[in-house]
Amino acid sequence: MKSADVVIGITTYDDISNSDTARAVYDILHQCDARLTPEFVNWHEPVNIPIEKLETWSHYWTTDAVIRGQGTATDVKIGAIWRRRKSLRNWGMVNHASGNNRNLDSTLIMAFNQKSGIDWFTLFSELCALLRPAHGMLHQFPPQEIKELDYHRFDSAVVGEKAFTGRVAEDGNKVFPDLRKRTWPRQFKYLPELAWANYLGPELSSTYDTASILNRASRAWPNEHGLLFRITDDFDDVTEDHERFSARRLELRDCFVAGTFRQALPQ
Repeated sequence: MKSADVVIGITTYDDISNSDTARAVYDILHQCDARLTPEFVNWHEPVNIPIEKLETWSHYWTTDAVIRGQGTATDVKIGAIWRRRKSLRNWGMVNHASGNNRNLDSTLIMAFNQKSGIDWFTLFSELCALLRPAHGMLHQFPPQEIKELDYHRFDSAVVGEKAFTGRVAEDGNKVFPDLRKRTWPRQFKYLPELAWANYLGPELSSTYDTASILNRASRAWPNEHGLLFRITDDFDDVTEDHERFSARRLELRDCFVAGTFRQALPQ
């Protein structure tokens, strides 16, 4: 079987735009395996600025900008896009919360070519410890994992508040909560699917029973900010023993409130 790409997706309400966070993310990648270190960076395509020193990475991690239109000016922070083209190819992008009070979440996406010998779970868990996600996922997408859902496809990293709060109305249109009635922490109601490794922050606390997950997950680590757990011990189960992985995932899905998971459409 051709190796599936490894994806990490994180949604957080922490401010991750500062240079300290940029350097910490870089260090986590490099310390996990030097072949994960970003090689080129930019704020847009083409991603062609060589990262010859850490200051370059930190500079592109965040840039301040102003969007003007219809007599208004909105301060925004533009995040980086990066790639590695040699050895272990990978790419990533960070989006920062905007200053217009509409998008208050920040997101991080990373995608890597699968490679044996990489401790993917340690990479993911260290990113979660740093970024304190509302939701985090580490997964692979072989063909049998790709699903058409009523809201969107499950075929890549799932990030952003709307992915967990939006729903499909009876008329087929997508409906989102009233931004003027925000509560804190935000209340996430929906999940597309469980990944091999998952982080559930306080935004998802009303959707699952902690004791049940602790009992059924292969390993689980609760902390003051949320719950990190994985479905099986071996990441390769997703691709090499998908039947076993799916059965274990179904057991974990029973730990969640009815209606939490998006409905899969007939294939």
